Amino acid sequence: AYLKAQVTNTSGRPMLRGRANVFSGDAFVGENILQTTGQGGTIDFPLGADQDVRVVRTVIPKTETDGLVWKDDVTTYTQRIEIANYKKSTIQIRIVDQVPKTRNEKIDIDLISTDPQPATKPDVDGILRWDVSIAPGKKQTVTFSYRGKRPHNWQLFQ
Repeated sequence: AYLKAQVTNTSGRPMLRGRANVFSGDAFVGENILQTTGQGGTIDFPLGADQDVRVVRTVIPKTETDGLVWKDDVTTYTQRIEIANYKKSTIQIRIVDQVPKTRNEKIDIDLISTDPQPATKPDVDGILRWDVSIAPGKKQTVTFSYRGKRPHNWQLFQ
């Protein structure tokens, strides 16, 4: 999990392009290059890894053979993402993952289920996004499954 801050320029003047040292509290977390930003514009600051949020991602594949004469291998991938909040306050977190895409017409990939529902449907690249709120000391699990169907004995690489 990584922290990101978004700042709005309310100074009444443009912020000019240049280097910026970024701090989270008293801790130096890195250096960033600011882009020129006009009044009311926003700037994103990466603040590094958040040590108080733990993310564990588990992928469980299950493959079966389908068909009597023309056989296909069908693999169901269940992705489980568990986020634990060890902070003293509630966090808002965005989880981003992807359903793979293929350009091979002999391979079909279909999203089967999501829990909870993502904030939006998968985009053209298969990107899924969840916006979740996690109370202090609690965990949240996001699960999604997709199925990949391919000719028998083909190997897929992700």
